[in-house]
Amino acid sequence: MPIKGSSTSSASRIKAHTIESIDGCLLWTASVSTQSGYPMCYDEIAGRMDYAYAIEYRLENGPDSLDGGLECHHTCLCHTCLRHVVAVTRAQHAAIHKAERAERNEQATPLIRNLASAGRDAREIKALTGATLGYIKVLLKSDAENPNPQPSIDSVIANLFGGIYANGNEQAAA
Repeated sequence: MPIKGSSTSSASRIKAHTIESIDGCLLWTASVSTQSGYPMCYDEIAGRMDYAYAIEYRLENGPDSLDGGLECHHTCLCHTCLRHVVAVTRAQHAAIHKAERAERNEQATPLIRNLASAGRDAREIKALTGATLGYIKVLLKSDAENPNPQPSIDSVIANLFGGIYANGNEQAAA
């Protein structure tokens, strides 16, 4: 790993506390923030705790690579990954996350409706689908005010898994 301006001990600490996942992520295995769940590590150059992925990013791209208001975004959506990180502005980061949430909410809509019709509450639905609580509540309120036929759970599962599973039986993918 090239070292461009950060201390060797930061590099060796990061190397000692990571493992590579089968999908190529470099996963942090040491301490994480109790508030955010993000990986934390002591940065000798800055003299303070920092996100481990930010330290790794600076090790790979230079000590000033996150200057000027840049922050790290995980392209793999795994918060403990130190490898799949890009530098973006705060505004870009917010826009990326807004688009990701919108896509996740939209993809989960049929499942949200089926879980609600099966008696699951909004918090359970959030945990099961990854959709935002606000989206779930607005969707369910809208559905209550404007009822329409809902797809069957089998069609929802088929749509989510691309036809791999249908009616509980494994099918050949198209």
